[in-house]
Amino acid sequence: MQGAFPQARVVALVECGTHAIIDAEIGACSTGETTLARSLFKKLNKGMLLLVDRGFSGYDLWQGAAATGAELCWRTKSNTVLPVTTSLEDGSYLSALRPPKGNPGKSITVRVIEYTLSHPSRTKGEAPIRLITTLL
Repeated sequence: MQGAFPQARVVALVECGTHAIIDAEIGACSTGETTLARSLFKKLNKGMLLLVDRGFSGYDLWQGAAATGAELCWRTKSNTVLPVTTSLEDGSYLSALRPPKGNPGKSITVRVIEYTLSHPSRTKGEAPIRLITTLL
């Protein structure tokens, strides 16, 4: 359907301190953000830390980003199953990202950090915020 206002989807790789755009991928609004994000991995390298929000989690995406040598710290969806394999002294724990069914890949060890925000506007019993990271 044609409209008066064309729509596009943009995913950008942005430096946190300066907010400088390192690179961006632009696609049709029907193209998913994770599809566009994969194209940005070519700009990652060792010494970088890639922070992403929960909409980008997943074994295949994680594997692709980790292969660049960059460190990763990603928020995960609250329903992501991350069983404790090793508890760490600081309260975080090691777990494993498992490949999707039918994928011959190996499990990937990740560190899981969970926390909750204390604020009057937040409801009690809310699921904790969960980060997974390559920083073991």
